[in-house]
Amino acid sequence: MSVFVIIIGCYTAIGWITDIVFFIMSVAFVAADYFLHLHDWWISSSPLMRVYIFTVGLLSSPPTGILAFMDGLLCCH
Repeated sequence: MSVFVIIIGCYTAIGWITDIVFFIMSVAFVAADYFLHLHDWWISSSPLMRVYIFTVGLLSSPPTGILAFMDGLLCCH
């Protein structure tokens, strides 16, 4: 049972970290795109594409699998 909870926690933590990385990458892309627009250089041709890239990596809920695993460790005594 505890191995199953650890696996769920790992997948949840990896998903949470991946969301943070995508959010940071999208913020960096928007910043680079903005500064290149100041010199009339375009990375993306569509404003909808920029909005899509910026909203892909919004933060999700915290890793509940790890919290459940820690709760199980405390209750097993």
